[in-house]
Amino acid sequence: MRKNDYLLILLIILLAAGSHLFMKANATNTDLTFEIRQGDHVVQTIKRSALTTAGEFTISTSDGNVFIEIDPAKGAHIIDSPCPDKLCIHQGYINKNGQTILCLPEKVLVTAVADRKDGEPDAVLR
Repeated sequence: MRKNDYLLILLIILLAAGSHLFMKANATNTDLTFEIRQGDHVVQTIKRSALTTAGEFTISTSDGNVFIEIDPAKGAHIIDSPCPDKLCIHQGYINKNGQTILCLPEKVLVTAVADRKDGEPDAVLR
């Protein structure tokens, strides 16, 4: 490889690192609200900032109870569910806008939603 190849590789690495830092600096620090749904109905909404310690929430289903933990530092996850495959438990914590955990057999959906002001756009396309 020539000297210019090394300079090109270094330039690409610096541009990637710079764009990563730029995106991190411009990320909005919005508060999250965790929305818990059962079927078509919103059962509960919990603001992350309203919690000082981890809270546990129980959703009653026809097969048993779904236990959801919301930690202000880590986010939300399903602790236990009566579903047979337990995939919802293995999905881990959600802590970013738009992330979801779904327990399909029990029809329980936990969604992280970023708070936004009225009139604020959802997205800007250019």
